[in-house]
Amino acid sequence: MKYKNDGNYAMIKSLPLERIMFADMQNNMPQEIDSLCTHVIIDSISITKYNVIEIADETVKLIGSGIVCVELQFGSHSDCLNGDGLEDECSIDFTFEISVDLSTNTVIEREYDIHEC
Repeated sequence: MKYKNDGNYAMIKSLPLERIMFADMQNNMPQEIDSLCTHVIIDSISITKYNVIEIADETVKLIGSGIVCVELQFGSHSDCLNGDGLEDECSIDFTFEISVDLSTNTVIEREYDIHEC
């Protein structure tokens, strides 16, 4: 694959990709995760593999896979304190295709395919 800008390729290798995707999933939580229970908190994201599929002047498009770890809370916080709710953890495999703005390190286009918990 030929890249237009070798300087951008060096930037991509140093991107804090897990941190970028963590922030994106918190702000744009996939419906498949959000609908798991009453309250969902994303604990962490681990990228297991990724490939660069396109580099433009200020953006990079990547595809890959990873694991998102979430806390699940069924019922309210007080329900859980009173023994009427339930808290659990879950690791979920997912694949992604994202475009990242290199000037802001933010995801500007996303497609997450969430697998079952």
